[in-house]
Amino acid sequence: MTAYLRGLGPSHMDAELRLLAADALHEADDIALMLDYFAAQVHAHTNFEFLQAVLNLFLKVRRMQFRCRLVLLIPVR
Repeated sequence: MTAYLRGLGPSHMDAELRLLAADALHEADDIALMLDYFAAQVHAHTNFEFLQAVLNLFLKVRRMQFRCRLVLLIPVR
């Protein structure tokens, strides 16, 4: 996934993160998978700067989902 994300331009990455969880039925599952990806990358101790940038964009794009549905943050604990 990291290689795919690295290959995207800034606007395309923004679009991909906005389209993630576009289906309300699978929103929680999609966001949980993305959070699992971030956790795995942090534990791998690789691509820190890239991961930080993608995580920042992800949180910026998804902040309203996290505010409205705190249950989405349960996997983070």
